[in-house]
Amino acid sequence: MKLTRIGVFSDSHGNLRALKDALAAAGPLDAALFLGDYSSDARVIREAGIPLGVVRGNNDFGSPEADELTLEFDGVRVFCTHGHRYGVYFSTDRLYYAAKEKEADVALFGHTHRPLLENNGGMLIVNPGSVALPRFGEPTYALLTVRDGRANADIQYVYPKKPKK
Repeated sequence: MKLTRIGVFSDSHGNLRALKDALAAAGPLDAALFLGDYSSDARVIREAGIPLGVVRGNNDFGSPEADELTLEFDGVRVFCTHGHRYGVYFSTDRLYYAAKEKEADVALFGHTHRPLLENNGGMLIVNPGSVALPRFGEPTYALLTVRDGRANADIQYVYPKKPKK
């Protein structure tokens, strides 16, 4: 019953401090995924020695990274993209069908700078939000966990709020 912890980060836009803070907040990770917009920032994760998958975003001009990846973690297929090619500001429908074509159990995307966690017909659809430039909220990332062929995800704050005394 191995638990695999995967950090999902997006939209750092050159703010390496925010990405480092998100990585520290995530704690020990078995792998990490960076969903674009300043994909070169993912070097912070590489330098930490964490296995990494990276896709480029709409602001990653000239990036050698792929537009999308499909990876497998303990029997769970994960489709990764930035999202701008799938109209995610308006709907996750096109993203869902692209992930379905890849036989994915999980679809991950960024681009909107807004966290999202939904289940569409058994497929987990997750946007970790932005570690640096959130829209309408605090900086966030996602923690994807896989155990016994099942995936779960939670949205996490980069800077968790401390309870008031």
